[in-house]
Amino acid sequence: MSAQNADFTGIVRANTFDSRPGSSLSIGGTNAGNISIKTSSGASNKLTLGDAGSNVEILGNLFLPGSVTTTNTNINNLEIKNKTILLNDEASGSKVANFCGLQIRDDNVDNKGYFLTNGRSDGYLFKSSQSANRVNLDVSGLYLPNGLTQGFVVLRPSLSIADISAEYTITTGLVYISDIQQLDTSLNRRVERDVGNTTVNTQTVSTKLLTGGLYVGKAVDTFIANSQMDIAGNAFISRLGLGTSAVNTSYTLEVNNNARIASNLDVSGSLTVQTNINNYGRIIQW
Repeated sequence: MSAQNADFTGIVRANTFDSRPGSSLSIGGTNAGNISIKTSSGASNKLTLGDAGSNVEILGNLFLPGSVTTTNTNINNLEIKNKTILLNDEASGSKVANFCGLQIRDDNVDNKGYFLTNGRSDGYLFKSSQSANRVNLDVSGLYLPNGLTQGFVVLRPSLSIADISAEYTITTGLVYISDIQQLDTSLNRRVERDVGNTTVNTQTVSTKLLTGGLYVGKAVDTFIANSQMDIAGNAFISRLGLGTSAVNTSYTLEVNNNARIASNLDVSGSLTVQTNINNYGRIIQW
C-alpha cells in the first residue's frame, strides 16, 4: 500500500495511535507549529511518555514551570552529567540571589536543612536538618585589612546582624589566648594586640604584660642567672621608679632604697644631698 496523507481540521478521537510493526511513529513535522499533548483537567489525570523499559529523549531545551517530583521509590539518586547547575536562571537586577540554593526535607518539612546564599548575598548559610544552629560563612569578611598576609578563621556569634539569618558567623578575626582551652603557653594572661599600630615587623600590645623575667636582646643561655631584667643594649626610659609603687612626677629617676654604682657617676647638673655623704675614698674637686 502506498503512503497516504489525511488532513483533519477538527477533532480526531481514538483510543490508540500506533505505527506499522518495525516502523516509527512521528507526531509533527516540518510544517507543524506548536504541538500540545495534554489531558483534561483533574488531579488524577496523568500524561505518560514511554513505559518502564523505554527511554525518553528530549533533543531541544526542556522548560518546567512547575515542580519535578520523583515517585519511583527505587530511584534514590539523581545523576547529572553536566558540570554546573544554574540556579536563579533568568533573574534580572542587582542582589536578587538572596536565600538562593539547596533545601533539604526532613521531618515532613521542606527546608529543615539547607545550603543557601545569605540575605545580603555576600556569604552562605548552612543548616543541618537535625540542628537548630544556623551558620553564616562570611565570604566578604575573609580578608585582612591591616596588611598581614595570614590570619585566623574564627566562629563568632552573629547576634542581631541584619539580613544574616544565622546564629553564628565564620569569618576572620583576632584569637585571644584565654579563649583557647587546654593551650600550653608561657603567657598565662590575655595579651591583646593593638591592631591599629601593629605592622608586619612590629607587634604592639595594648594591655599589661606580666612576666617573671624580662630578657631583651639576650639568648636563653647568655642572660644573667636569677636576674629579673637583663637588657643587652641601651634602655631609654622617660621616668623610672625603683623600690617604689608610685613614682614622683618631679623626678626622672627615683630610687627608694639603697643604690650602688660600681663605676663612675657623671653629674652634669647640681647634686643635692639631703643627709650625710659617707666617703670611703677620695673626693677630688676641680
